[in-house]
Amino acid sequence: MGLLSTRGPPDWHPARNVPTITTACQQAAEFCTSKGVDISRLALHFSLAQADCATCLVSTASLVNAQKNIDTVTSPLTVEEKEVLQEVKVKFMETLTNAHWEGFEVQEYREKLENSTQSS
Repeated sequence: MGLLSTRGPPDWHPARNVPTITTACQQAAEFCTSKGVDISRLALHFSLAQADCATCLVSTASLVNAQKNIDTVTSPLTVEEKEVLQEVKVKFMETLTNAHWEGFEVQEYREKLENSTQSS
């Protein structure tokens, strides 16, 4: 959903309520850019390599990005990309132990619902 991309997540992203996640991902993206590596490629490759995850959903509105995704699936990471991925995991992701945004959307929805019923 854009967290691990150079453009960042959209305003509606549920992690917007967890600045530790959005900041770490932004810093990781900047780090990858400084190394000349596409963080989106690393993220997709990492996700696809997870044995415990049977499905990985990918979407795009761009033919260019669709081709990049296909290339990621069909071509292994380079030695440099593997090194940068390892650095990203250690420098930015390991600090996020137990960080998630699960439940924030539901909590926000309930608060809006309560506020709307109280004002009626």
